[in-house]
Amino acid sequence: MEIVVKAWLNGKMATAGKLRWSGPRMEFWYHQDFLQHGYALDPVNLPLNESIFEGVHHLQGPLGVFGDALPDAWNSYVLTQLHKRLFSDWEKLLADTSPQRLGAMQFFSNSSSKETPRFHELEWLERIAEWISGSDHSEPLPDLELGSSAGGAKPKTLIRLDGEEWMAKFPARDEIIPAPWLEHGAMSLAATCGVRTAQTRVIVLNNAAKTPVLLVKRFDRSGFDRLQMLSAHTLCGVLKNEQGTVVNDYRSYLRFADRLAMTSEADPVDRRELFRRAAFNILIGNHDDHARNHVIVRGLDGKWRLSPAFDLVPGSGNRRDLAMTIGQYANEASVRNLLSECERFALSSSEAKTIVAQLLDVMPGWRQIFAQAGVPERWINDIAWAIRADIDV
Repeated sequence: MEIVVKAWLNGKMATAGKLRWSGPRMEFWYHQDFLQHGYALDPVNLPLNESIFEGVHHLQGPLGVFGDALPDAWNSYVLTQLHKRLFSDWEKLLADTSPQRLGAMQFFSNSSSKETPRFHELEWLERIAEWISGSDHSEPLPDLELGSSAGGAKPKTLIRLDGEEWMAKFPARDEIIPAPWLEHGAMSLAATCGVRTAQTRVIVLNNAAKTPVLLVKRFDRSGFDRLQMLSAHTLCGVLKNEQGTVVNDYRSYLRFADRLAMTSEADPVDRRELFRRAAFNILIGNHDDHARNHVIVRGLDGKWRLSPAFDLVPGSGNRRDLAMTIGQYANEASVRNLLSECERFALSSSEAKTIVAQLLDVMPGWRQIFAQAGVPERWINDIAWAIRADIDV
């Protein structure tokens, strides 16, 4: 079995190469024209040369960039509900040929296949919100996209608004505090703390439930052009077994910082930015900072750099650990742990402490920042336990 991989190049889709499955073995090789005029889809694992690259444990390891393009948990759930069966990775890659698909790649069963022209507009949100809130997701919704690879199990869709492309994120049906409001508040707080964030806004739908929807400005687009993305999950070489259990725990800010030093044209700025984000995640109790929530993006100038921050949400439950290792004390969410390996982020101890102090100067005003972002006071009070505004450095 073979899949034709296309990628955005000079204003249009071009054949980048082919993926081939033969039993458990998977291979990828670049197309000759792409070798001459294209770029490495993954600058670490798939350098632009004539090699045949072999995958391990499905679309992971050297072929992890294609695993990044698989539908996330929400879209995989939708596929299963609509078709009443499980889909292979092969089928998932081919499930959606919309030009709104995340990233710069597209997948086809043959080289003559073309994208399905489809762009969702604002009115789409009310239709999909009604479908999401229903109990029967086996009833198909026309034009439902299935290729979102943003990560996570919560409902989401992709829309175009005022000529720009956004990701729309809905609250889960069982949420007591709607996540769209909390994420927008946290993103506003992060920006005030000097974190480079994706632009966000919340709109409230004119439906009976008055559903709040978080809109996140897409950073894999530059006007009409599509930008290649690569997750920290893939860059760090995280592997899972057939049951989905991680078998080599490379989920690490430290390992990702090392990869940024290898790939980012903005190093050491990007490593220092990553440190600031880790510090912010500690202060808001965000333990959903997993390796797919960190991304590098290839700009139109051909240079890779750390994407704007996204998916910043104050913690739930009573956990204080992060999802990734940050220092000598593994994933312990503490300043001592963060500072213990600050050199990996291109920072001296005094520089690292200065960054943490800068965040702590802002944190006492977090309630006001959330309120200015439109978060109702009752929900601000409910998540106050997660915010740490007075840590000793």
